[in-house]
Amino acid sequence: MDTVNSGKIVKTIEAQKELFLCDEDDTTTPPGTPPSSLPDDADSDDRLVSIVLFTEIWENLNLLPTNSTTIVQKKFESFRCVIQITSPTSPRCLFQNILD
Repeated sequence: MDTVNSGKIVKTIEAQKELFLCDEDDTTTPPGTPPSSLPDDADSDDRLVSIVLFTEIWENLNLLPTNSTTIVQKKFESFRCVIQITSPTSPRCLFQNILD
């Protein structure tokens, strides 16, 4: 988190990162058929997902004390990368704005 002010205008940015391991074991095999992979094995369809969420808040302190809030703009953005475990050299990444 970082906050910068220029006179009565204040901008705050917060970043949060989350990592997920998507263990895609095959659960669609018919009864009595051995699974194609064991749980927790590194399979070709297992993926590592990294998500960074950004929150950007602009405040105008000139609105004090008459208004109950000083927030004039709030933006949310995300950056997501999906990495196939067996081929970590080819991540697929997406940066997007998230509607408030």
